[in-house]
Amino acid sequence: MSYRRALLTRWSRRDRLAVLVVAVTVAFLVGTTLLVFAAGTQTATIAAQFDSPGSVTVHDSPAAAAASDPDAVVLPLGRSNGTTVVGIPENASVGGVALRDAVPSDWEVVTPDGVESPRAALAVHPDGRSADARDGANSTGASGAIARAVPNEGVPLLSALAFFIAGTQQALVVVGVAAACGGLLVGVTTYSVTRMSVRDRRPTIRVVRATGGRPRTVLGLFAVRAGLLTGVGVALGYAIGVIATNAAVNVAVMAGLPTSLAVQVSPRAVRVLVPLFAALVGVGIGSGIVASWSAARAPPGSLTDPVSGRPSTDADTGIVARLRAAARPRILGWQPLIPTAATLTAFVLFVGLAAGLAGVAAPIAGGAGPLAGLVDSGTAVETTTIVQPGSTHPVSSQLPAGYADALRARGASASPEILLFEVVDGQPVPARGANYTAFAGVTDADLVTGRAPRNASEAVIGADAAATLDLSVGDRMLLGGSTQPAVTQVRLVGTFEAAGPFDDQVVVPLATARSLTGVGADRANLIRTTDLPATDPTIQSGIGVIGLSTPDRVPAEGQLRVGMTVRNDAPEEGTERITVTYRNTTRTVEVTLAPLRSTTRTVTFPAGAAGTATVEAGDASRSVTVVPRDALVLEGVPGRAPPGSEPLVRVVNASGTPTRATVTVTNGSWNRSVSTGGNGRTRLALPATAGTYTVRATANGATAAETTVTVATNATRQVVTRLTVRPDAPSTLVRPTAALRLSNPWNRTLTRRVQLTGPGVTRGRELRLAPGERTALETRLGRQPPGEFTVTATVGSGTGATALNTTYRVTGDDRIVAALATSGRTGTSGIGQAIEVAFGNFGLLVGTLVGLAALMTVGGTTAAFAAAVAARRRTLGVFRATGATPARVARLVLADALRIGVVAALLAVALASVALAGLGAADLLVVFGVRLGFPTPAVLAVCAAGAVLLTLVAAGLALVGPLRAPPGSLLGGGGPEPPDAATRSSDRQPRPSGATLGVDSIDGGDDD
Repeated sequence: MSYRRALLTRWSRRDRLAVLVVAVTVAFLVGTTLLVFAAGTQTATIAAQFDSPGSVTVHDSPAAAAASDPDAVVLPLGRSNGTTVVGIPENASVGGVALRDAVPSDWEVVTPDGVESPRAALAVHPDGRSADARDGANSTGASGAIARAVPNEGVPLLSALAFFIAGTQQALVVVGVAAACGGLLVGVTTYSVTRMSVRDRRPTIRVVRATGGRPRTVLGLFAVRAGLLTGVGVALGYAIGVIATNAAVNVAVMAGLPTSLAVQVSPRAVRVLVPLFAALVGVGIGSGIVASWSAARAPPGSLTDPVSGRPSTDADTGIVARLRAAARPRILGWQPLIPTAATLTAFVLFVGLAAGLAGVAAPIAGGAGPLAGLVDSGTAVETTTIVQPGSTHPVSSQLPAGYADALRARGASASPEILLFEVVDGQPVPARGANYTAFAGVTDADLVTGRAPRNASEAVIGADAAATLDLSVGDRMLLGGSTQPAVTQVRLVGTFEAAGPFDDQVVVPLATARSLTGVGADRANLIRTTDLPATDPTIQSGIGVIGLSTPDRVPAEGQLRVGMTVRNDAPEEGTERITVTYRNTTRTVEVTLAPLRSTTRTVTFPAGAAGTATVEAGDASRSVTVVPRDALVLEGVPGRAPPGSEPLVRVVNASGTPTRATVTVTNGSWNRSVSTGGNGRTRLALPATAGTYTVRATANGATAAETTVTVATNATRQVVTRLTVRPDAPSTLVRPTAALRLSNPWNRTLTRRVQLTGPGVTRGRELRLAPGERTALETRLGRQPPGEFTVTATVGSGTGATALNTTYRVTGDDRIVAALATSGRTGTSGIGQAIEVAFGNFGLLVGTLVGLAALMTVGGTTAAFAAAVAARRRTLGVFRATGATPARVARLVLADALRIGVVAALLAVALASVALAGLGAADLLVVFGVRLGFPTPAVLAVCAAGAVLLTLVAAGLALVGPLRAPPGSLLGGGGPEPPDAATRSSDRQPRPSGATLGVDSIDGGDDD
């Protein structure tokens, strides 16, 4: 066997260790790449339903818009009465959607036939709410927007899929940074191992050079050797990386961790990995050349066996000298410091990148994130994120925004928010719809310039997002639909600074976010809250009574039927036992309700004796009038009436059933009677003379009903009114209905102006009531926080107007807060929920990457210490030969490793911090539109401690071989030639140029 073949193929144990180190490094890079692609594929699969039908760009004029692309659909923009008008050409369509049929229903659309409201399919929402669909609309605009057929330029009409695709591309840039760190480890490892091989083979190199071998021959041999080591390590690492990542996912599934990653080698991954592998092999070859350069070019006579000895010590016995001597490595020297610091720098960089990726989780899906504390985020606020139970992703969650009102009523800060995935100028931009004041309250955000948004056409932007997108206050920003085709243009009116990744977001009003998503009115994807209040432990669910209904009168000793309206305000199904009380009698009803649903249950009680009693159930109560069984009741008799008028009256019995009766009007001088029909009604003819009259109703066997009426010439004919609010005990999530019921009892038509006023609403109408006609004016009131509120109704105008009011109480905040505290997903965030589905278990992903990084760091550091230990073989042999036990030698070497590790760890933290800061400044650490945060001091301290521990482990592994070897083999030097006569003679006599050596004449290196 020639010396060439022997140098290339005879590998020692340390060579095989180098292959393993390279393999672990490559496994890390392969695993990282596959996990990134798996996460990107998973998110793209989820977002595939949101593929965009086109994209939109903004231009200064319709002419400029048309000139930029003749095939584009131009939507001119103009101003009319302070409102932006969108011109829609007659046959304009995008993605098969006719734009004239796609204007939102809440817009005013100007057409040749007047104003109408088409259904919504594509929301075109600039800063106004008007669309001009007239034929001349194209000539009135001042600026234009292009809706394109291919979503590769401008802003996508549907951004969710484009967001995740662009974010994955940014993640691959971070993988490239990790690959550079891996290349550094590969270089350090191959350099260290090749240098040891060169040291061991100095006699062989001397023979080769002395017999006519050229320096480039030696360099080429060691370069190919290093390349072979690296190549085998790359191949092995590829297999380990594929197997390890799939195994990690399988273990997570077996352990019950929520993960949905499907790790596989896709064509896209191959296009990334093949150039990476080629680069690593190139680094290995270069390291081999550098390690063998001096030996290959040195004169043959200078290539003597290396002499290893114990480093000299300073004879000075001063304090400074003693401290210096204590800090100086006693056996190994400082030789391993530089390669160890290099490998540990790569490790700290890996951990920093992993911590930054963990911080990215928060803005993509909501809250601060369970791993966001790994990165420096300033003074972060501890938040709880609430989403709809059972939702597969926060985007699919829809909660009532009113939950936030209930939380605020209990002293918590709460922000209902809608998640948006946007793409601006090809860059992914996380955004959210929120009220900025509420957002700032739970995010600890501060406005540094400008102000908060005041309407749907304004937005604020985080400082980091403004820097990334090169935007500032006053700029206009075009946003596409997130989960439904849409486009809107907002003006940036403020810049805020927030903790960590929230600084990379754009915040738009909730109304704007709803136009860009499918989130319904008064709904939100999630609610973030701080200072979640303590709840009553006796409240088990969000089910409560919001209203009671009973007859106006109940006959004594009869049956009282109570209608009970029950609602579940919790975000998940619940069951509750509800107790209804009446006159010391209780009934219990068990109710099971789906989330945000209501039902009505009926409970019957004995009415009891005549009098007034109260029915109570939960927060609702109602007064009940119990009358004698034979009592009659007169209805509709006015308090004042004009002379000669004929009001319509009705007679009913105690249970409210119409009754035949005789109604008499009398005052001593006047006495006139009239009988009611089967419906209990009759017109009561009043006298023409003013005065006070008694109206009496009688029937066989019944107790008479009696009241009075005043006949006056100045009396006004009043309509009969009744004002109610139902339900009478609504929760903060319920919009109650106020109803004013009116009837005209007079024998002539009446016209009245009616106005109904309640919290947040005023409604007025002019009503015309025919004789005997009944009608009602109803309006839905706004949701209100807990408390008592008044509804007022005014009938008529001027001095003849009558006013009436009623009150209702909003309750249920304790019940809702308790439900929120015990149901839904709380305590996690954007990725805490979204990543579990879209990325698999993110903790698993980060943990796998950090574990592989630790393994390859141990391998690289072991190679560096193996070279140092090999250089001190004779020193170790002297210790062993003079009686030192292996444990004694191990303590001395590990003490040196500790000294080296501390210095190397400090250097690594400093260098990695500088590298992370530089990469961040160069915008290379942006993933899904979020800048990777800088590791916190606590994380850096843990990295330093971990680096020292890895150094000790690596030194211990490098020391195993020498401690197991006999002392005599250690004293023999590094790599003695085998006792072969031909070899010994070759050292004394030069061989002819071009001669070859047999296999026995070349040592493959010591096999320690």
